[in-house]
Amino acid sequence: MNISTKKIFQCCLILLKTSTKPSSNFVHLLSSIFLTIIFHPSSIFKRTTKESQKHFLTDYLKKPIIVKSPENFYFIARPKFEDLPRFLFSHILAKWEPLSLISGNNFVFIDIGANVGDYTLKLSTKFSNCKTIAIEADPETFKILSKNCELNNLQNTTLLNLAVAEKNGIVELSRSKTHSGTSSIVSKQNSNEDIISIHCSTLDSLLNKSYENIDWIKIDVEGSELNVLNGAIQTLKITKNILIELHEEILTQNNQSYKEIIYILEQNGFQITTFNKYWNSKTSQNQELKSDYILAEKS
Repeated sequence: MNISTKKIFQCCLILLKTSTKPSSNFVHLLSSIFLTIIFHPSSIFKRTTKESQKHFLTDYLKKPIIVKSPENFYFIARPKFEDLPRFLFSHILAKWEPLSLISGNNFVFIDIGANVGDYTLKLSTKFSNCKTIAIEADPETFKILSKNCELNNLQNTTLLNLAVAEKNGIVELSRSKTHSGTSSIVSKQNSNEDIISIHCSTLDSLLNKSYENIDWIKIDVEGSELNVLNGAIQTLKITKNILIELHEEILTQNNQSYKEIIYILEQNGFQITTFNKYWNSKTSQNQELKSDYILAEKS
């Protein structure tokens, strides 16, 4: 069995445990998925192709539908957005699932760049005692995040619609027209963007000494990682673990480097593990590695 056939089989098993609300929409869900598999297979199994940036298994949906995942949470699947692979098939279509690094009991989780709630929904379902602060800058994406949380009646989740930056005020947000997860407050030199003004705040100001300890912070902010860390001086002192998704191309465009990120973390007592594009773990002794993720931990 080749890898593509194996993945199709695994996805079919997941679909057997998946339902929609109302149930009649399940036909539309199946149709969209299998038409994508037939006509755009490379968009599914070769995630770095240009085609993969256009087809997210939902191209053939006629309208947004509510889907219930095998993990027993609801989410909105929108036409031509990446909701299905994000919530149903991420651990199959990706080489590695960053969520596998996060564990604990009765912990505080700060989700910076929450998007439509992939981390927030999955963690809140898996860990009933998880208290989450989910922060999303893009107003349109925030609407979907709010609806997803409302669908699941999440009681321990606080939602904030603003950008996390190195100072408080107003900042320009570049909004992608094709992908809800790529909005950014730093320049990406991309013409396929809308620019809007939004409120921004430092993480220190947002938390304002509300917690004695923070167990996890996840940062996925499309190139503004340094902005987040520079505005979190006090927060870093009380944080145990940080997971950062890196966007090196955007950092380079703005004359920044992931080494600056690592420097700030190490100066605040974190031990660093980086993961390259093949998801091999590397220690902080080899910082020439161009990594996709940084895991920062305190002993």
